[in-house]
Amino acid sequence: MILFVFEGRKIELPLFEAADNLLLHIGNEKIVTVFGTNFYKLYEEIKRNGEVHTLNLLKEWLWTKNDHSLDKYHTNDFSEIYLFFDYDIHAATSFLHLSAIEANQRVVEMLEVFNDEYEHGQLYVSFPMIEAYRYTKDMPDPQYFNYTYPVTNLSQFKQATASFSNYNLDHFTNAKTKIENWKNLIIQNVCKANYLCSGQNDMPLTKTAIDQHRIFSAEVTQYVTPNNEVSVLCSLPLFIYQYLKPEILEERTSNQQIC
Repeated sequence: MILFVFEGRKIELPLFEAADNLLLHIGNEKIVTVFGTNFYKLYEEIKRNGEVHTLNLLKEWLWTKNDHSLDKYHTNDFSEIYLFFDYDIHAATSFLHLSAIEANQRVVEMLEVFNDEYEHGQLYVSFPMIEAYRYTKDMPDPQYFNYTYPVTNLSQFKQATASFSNYNLDHFTNAKTKIENWKNLIIQNVCKANYLCSGQNDMPLTKTAIDQHRIFSAEVTQYVTPNNEVSVLCSLPLFIYQYLKPEILEERTSNQQIC
């Protein structure tokens, strides 16, 4: 069984279910839960407990929300754990009153803790948030690798995405072209991740070339710190690319070469 933990419900769950039905094919071998707030709160829960037992931490947090959906599960029930959260530094600086340096250090620590899906779990971060999946004019969009967004306006990112994009959730869940849209979404985000890490806007030579540590380091050093902006990037397509074997991904996207 695989445990998937998402920050939110409204966008993340329909997107993930569509991705699973179309590409991942995990089906009943997964349990999906919603943390319901940013991962800076998860960081606080880890510090409060003093140790990391991911499933127990999640159970205790969900209990505070009167959610007992994980109660019947034990650590050995799950072979892998994946967590999907937003960078959304605005939440850390505005509501938790952290400096940008403090917030980024917490992200680094979280990536160090959640760096192995077979142990505590593998963390995937979207910049600035999950709505990055639709921050594109057309697909393929030759300018996607250049798209950034100012940190000072992160609270407006969802609205800005709606007005900027030619795509919405239905294009990835219900449209007849949804498999083609997912294929392009994966290509754009994987190539952009490689651009962040290597300066090359094309598919990486290896999957490890675009690991979460390298992506975050590039975001901070190339965009956040010098320009007070983030390079828009969605983590779910990166997960799909890294989770599936290349030949399976190629087959499930209509036998078109993408990796």
